[in-house]
Amino acid sequence: MLVPARNEAHQIGRCLESLSSQTYGNIEVILLEDCSEDDTADVAKGLGFYENSWGKCQLMRGQTMLRGWAGKPWACYQLSRQATGDFLLFTDADTVHHETSVESAVVMAVEKQTQLLSVWPHQVTVTWAEKLIILISYLLVLAFVYYWFLRIAQRSHKSFRWVPRAMWRRMGAANGQYMLFTRDAYKALGSHQVVKNNLVEDVALGREVTKRIPKGWRIINVDGHRVVECRMYREFLEVWEGSSKNFRPAFEGRPLEFLGVGVILAVTMFLPFVWFIVRGQPWLVTLQAQLILLIRLVLTVRFHTSWSSLALHPFAMLLSLVIALNSWRQRMTGKITRKRRQYDFSPGQR
Repeated sequence: MLVPARNEAHQIGRCLESLSSQTYGNIEVILLEDCSEDDTADVAKGLGFYENSWGKCQLMRGQTMLRGWAGKPWACYQLSRQATGDFLLFTDADTVHHETSVESAVVMAVEKQTQLLSVWPHQVTVTWAEKLIILISYLLVLAFVYYWFLRIAQRSHKSFRWVPRAMWRRMGAANGQYMLFTRDAYKALGSHQVVKNNLVEDVALGREVTKRIPKGWRIINVDGHRVVECRMYREFLEVWEGSSKNFRPAFEGRPLEFLGVGVILAVTMFLPFVWFIVRGQPWLVTLQAQLILLIRLVLTVRFHTSWSSLALHPFAMLLSLVIALNSWRQRMTGKITRKRRQYDFSPGQR
């Protein structure tokens, strides 16, 4: 189990304790302390994580980041070189795992013969900003990631060889909060080196696996709200910074697609409520608003998320669109800040 951590002293303890208590045997938990400016390393040492150790609990000191890399891919790459197991589980410092998390994931990966199993944790939200933005992601992922097609295609990949390779890649995604690779697949993929300058490396890695489906590779995304939980952010500024870092880069070199998705979301998920308030209650707009809220209701019940996010959907959508514009602005200026690191991108990378 491989955990990159930078300035995570406030939450790394719960993560490491949960990973150290797994029922799955023969595990190693490796924490990479990524040049933190807080007491992340001291917390880990207090839990029995030692440097220069090859035991169950290991602490690595991250090396200076090489030019051309983003922070998390660089940290994960270093972790992968230290790991010795047949499976490589990359998980975030803000996750907390049920004791059966790893065992159940490995069993499923073996049964399904997957190269990558990505588990989507239960998202813990406390502040209003978290409830608005984090939970809207369920809607966005289900709307724009074609899991239904991938499930069909992976059962008979030879029947779908007519699909262009670029299109395969575009349909993929994974969640970096929990990604379980087989070592052989991770090595064949090219490790995190293939996404070394990508700020949304988890989505990019999922796409790299997906484009190999015609060769017989398998990627599975599963709901893991019963075995893993995650609290990504704790205040508005963290939500703003983290989401701004992700939105535009997730579309990689496709600015027109980014704009198109933004327009679709504005027209279908936000403007009906504006029209409803400003122009009265025409039946078509009323029906559209009701359908949107019905979808949010189903997602709220299915994934056990906050009811306030459902009630405040128009505000969540508006804030998401504003953050998307800020993400676009950051990408155009070529300067993005994340965890007190600034990344400078040349025009060719935008």
